Amino acid sequence: MKKLIALAVLGLAVAACDPFNDESGGTPTINSVVVTGRGYGPVEGADVAGTWTITDVTAATVGASGRLVVVTANQLLDPASIEQAPWNVATGETGCDPAGGWLTVGGTGAAALTGGQWYTCYYPSSATATDGGSVFIYYSATEPGTATAAQPIRAGNVVTGTYTFTGTVKTKGGADLPISVAVTVI
Repeated sequence: MKKLIALAVLGLAVAACDPFNDESGGTPTINSVVVTGRGYGPVEGADVAGTWTITDVTAATVGASGRLVVVTANQLLDPASIEQAPWNVATGETGCDPAGGWLTVGGTGAAALTGGQWYTCYYPSSATATDGGSVFIYYSATEPGTATAAQPIRAGNVVTGTYTFTGTVKTKGGADLPISVAVTVI
């Protein structure tokens, strides 16, 4: 009996020392959408009838703090549905890819941008136990990389107007996660 109690106590101690939360299951959802940047934000969005809406973002000038849309899910996501390759420290390749394929960008502000393209990156870490991975979306005239001018937080410059971001990514478990975001830049 003493051995059984000792084993039970040992089992509880091991379980109590586990610092990691179990992965979220259930229906994949978006927990939050923010627009942020180096020294800017975050400006939080609200879910309005299935579209995350942010209306009070200020424009960024070239070379200033960029604007980055961060969509955070309740589950880990499949990086291959967002970017083609992960960050490669040896080469400096970020893994952030031109946003072809899964993402459609529209709006008056998006149409006015020239000389660059939209990029998407996957960020698997989260700030809370209820958050999963995040998708970063930003516009840049400089391909992502380790140089200061090429960092997403510096390169994501936008102009006044409206922006819509729609598409579908996959969760780690293979379920679809639709993304619908509307941003107004003033």
